[in-house]
Amino acid sequence: MIRRVTDSAEASDIYGEDLTALVSDQRNVCLTNGKDIAIFAFRGPGIFEGHLRFVSRGREAIKVGKAMLAEIDARMIWGPTPVHLRHARWFQRQLGFVSHGIMATPAGDCELFVMEDICP
Repeated sequence: MIRRVTDSAEASDIYGEDLTALVSDQRNVCLTNGKDIAIFAFRGPGIFEGHLRFVSRGREAIKVGKAMLAEIDARMIWGPTPVHLRHARWFQRQLGFVSHGIMATPAGDCELFVMEDICP
């Protein structure tokens, strides 16, 4: 079952770092099934930057990821994924995100993934 997280301590425990600022902003959407977490940071009306931390793998992860996407009212979600995380890049593609190429970031090279027209 996918549910929205509003407790920053719970979100931080699942994600592995302090999410107080993200969870306290009510425009952001934080979803979990208890072990996997997706944070959608508001970047404009209907536009979110996605951050994922999944324990689930393979088909289970895809099922959970798609269920989380179904819960968010967005017209676009984007996010950079570090190029060395091949499994995460594969996962983005399985969820329907489209690559927009490699970009340099302060954290290193990332592949930019974008999903548009999410809402019916």
